[in-house]
Amino acid sequence: MNMPREQHTIASLARLYLQHASLLAKANLARRNTLVTISFAVLFRELLNVAVAWVLVARFGTIQGWTVDELMFSYSFLFLSYALVALLFTGVRDFDAEVSEGECDGYLVKPLGVLFQVIARKADLAATLGHGLLGVALFVFAARRVQVTWTSWYVLYAALSVLGGTLIQASILLVSAAISFWTIRTTNLRNLIFFNLRRCAGFPLSVYPPVLRFLSVYVIPFAFVNYFPAQFLLGKNDGYLTPWIFAYAAPLVGMTMFALSLLVWDKGLSRYSSAGN
Repeated sequence: MNMPREQHTIASLARLYLQHASLLAKANLARRNTLVTISFAVLFRELLNVAVAWVLVARFGTIQGWTVDELMFSYSFLFLSYALVALLFTGVRDFDAEVSEGECDGYLVKPLGVLFQVIARKADLAATLGHGLLGVALFVFAARRVQVTWTSWYVLYAALSVLGGTLIQASILLVSAAISFWTIRTTNLRNLIFFNLRRCAGFPLSVYPPVLRFLSVYVIPFAFVNYFPAQFLLGKNDGYLTPWIFAYAAPLVGMTMFALSLLVWDKGLSRYSSAGN
């Protein structure tokens, strides 16, 4: 039986989260050499993937009308948003392992919401630093090269798009985590749906066949993480026919998806039965 939850205000939950975050930061700083090493390993791993895309596009000059610099600008949104995902939603990303090992039971006997505990318990600082540093570097470098005119509206739009992209990716991971209440392990499903599609999202949507375009816009909407924001800021129309309003929709799509994923999570949690001994 679940323990009754105490009522907490947003302010009290924020304080609790910051306390958890402080403890996680201290634990990671105690192993700062390891943290730095893993962070640079993540950075170079992702940099290698970017370099492959760079060489591929540079060889042909453009890909579906996108130059190398424009492609790097689009890539930066992927890395910036995933840095926040790794900081805030690592517990959700890795949740299926806790279900299969029976560790989820411990959340049920504490007077806090299960999802809050899952989120507050973990943060992948190495992935945050690795993806974040690469994202910032690509964004600064590419934004100068493509000569985006940074009005106040463009700055706000870029920030909201990164937040929207973070919520979109968090929603996908949250649904995957919720499915583990029924199937126990969802690692393969998560890798197939999330990480493989995230790799595909680096390239312009218009290079893919109609089925993948449809999936990336209407089913697992990675197109709103980087493609539509980059397209809007660059003033591009590369021939993929979608309503122009989609360029403004990343924050709204992110909030809508997150709300729906919470419903799936609650449904799964209500059906949970212990996987432990």
